[in-house]
Amino acid sequence: MNIGDRVRFKDHPFLSDGNISDIYPNPPSSAWYTVKLDEKPPNEYAWNTDEVLAFDDQIEVISD
Repeated sequence: MNIGDRVRFKDHPFLSDGNISDIYPNPPSSAWYTVKLDEKPPNEYAWNTDEVLAFDDQIEVISD
């Protein structure tokens, strides 16, 4: 996955689709991604923000 890729969350239906805005390599395990969401998530999940962190196994690239 790359910066700018359009992604969706696999197991969090309450999170909107978004774009990868940053990547934090974490060798030897999977990378962390900052995802800028289209809509703010519930405050119980992420307080007053539209950016969340995700591991690569939590998101998938949306192909057009």
